[in-house]
Amino acid sequence: MSGPVVEPAVVKGAKPITCPNCGGTVELRGFAHTRTAVCIQCLSVIDATSPELQILARFDEQMRARPVLPLGTRGKFGEVPYEVIGFQVRTTWSDGLAYSWHEYLLFNPYAGFRYLTLYNGHWNFVRALAGVPRYTIEAGRKAAVSGTVTYRHYQHATATTTFVMGEFPWAVQAGEQVEFDDFIAPPRVLSREVSAGEINWSGGDYIAGVDVWKAFGLAGEPPRVDGISPNQPSPYPQKVRHLWGDFLKLAVVWLGVLLLFNVISTGRQFLSETVRMTPAEGVAAPAAFTGSFDVKDTESALTVEVKATDSDAPALQASLVDRSTSRTVPLGLVEQGQKSSGWRDEYRSGKLAPGTWAVRLEPEVNEEKRPGAYEIKVRREAKGAGWVWFALILLLIPPIVATLQASGFESRRWSESDYGGGS
Repeated sequence: MSGPVVEPAVVKGAKPITCPNCGGTVELRGFAHTRTAVCIQCLSVIDATSPELQILARFDEQMRARPVLPLGTRGKFGEVPYEVIGFQVRTTWSDGLAYSWHEYLLFNPYAGFRYLTLYNGHWNFVRALAGVPRYTIEAGRKAAVSGTVTYRHYQHATATTTFVMGEFPWAVQAGEQVEFDDFIAPPRVLSREVSAGEINWSGGDYIAGVDVWKAFGLAGEPPRVDGISPNQPSPYPQKVRHLWGDFLKLAVVWLGVLLLFNVISTGRQFLSETVRMTPAEGVAAPAAFTGSFDVKDTESALTVEVKATDSDAPALQASLVDRSTSRTVPLGLVEQGQKSSGWRDEYRSGKLAPGTWAVRLEPEVNEEKRPGAYEIKVRREAKGAGWVWFALILLLIPPIVATLQASGFESRRWSESDYGGGS
């Protein structure tokens, strides 16, 4: 794309030459390392090693791009100062769409060359590798090992140099193509470039735009970040580890609460006895009472089970009686069952006040007025632990959500790779 002409910054120690095409000044900052320089005015590629300053080629003015780091800008990474001496745009095509990124060549007379790459607001600080990584297989895919780090293959593509400014330690050519493979181990990246039979390896580290701006002391804001970079560090692993660690600690507390709850909420049997009701001649059996039992818990709700061992035993109505006040509390029938060997009814009370209670049994109207024997049991059910288990579910939500977010981040990272959406 076209843009305004940027005047080169004049830096002390830089060697100026005159462009043989347009007469503009070209500052050489790479000293004897510079092989080619590109005039910022007319985009002519100049052979800087020739005294005649021969023009090798020219870049298309329509492809002009404006660097966000002007040539001559100085910055410091760690304790090493660097100067921006070159800028190039590389482009690759996929499914008919062009994807371009910027590369800035940095130079220090003692430390040598470094590169800053910029794509969609994502930066990498890159250096050439002296050794050659070895290939391996990781999770069924090609990988490369450098030092103690294993890098997983991300993509293979061809990149074309579409625009250049400044100077370079190699012979820059318009339309130069390289085949490259990227291997990632966030926040690191390995790149293998093959061009004209020459193979070069480089290693990079992801760096935030604000840190680049700070290193160069630039005003304003760095380019806005868009999408996820192949080697961008995920913000979630530490969060996931932290949340799961907190969950395990809280789970220990939760387990203690559950055990304590099971101890204090254990059901209790207040009464278990057999009551025999025998009617007199021609007269229905009177109401009968069980033995007394004490209720001390104001929250108690009791279950009364009436079981007849004889299927012909008359049906009963049951209620609770406060032996101190003679107050009667009706019971609600919650379950009724009939078997060949007898029948069983289950009643439930509401919350009872503390006191001494008994079960009152009264036969229903029955013309036969048969006698009957009944097993009576009074118990308090264990309190439900549903809220304890619900608390466990609540504790699980944060780490599970963070884990899903981490998985989604990795899926988006790999969606642009040669491997589709799999991570």
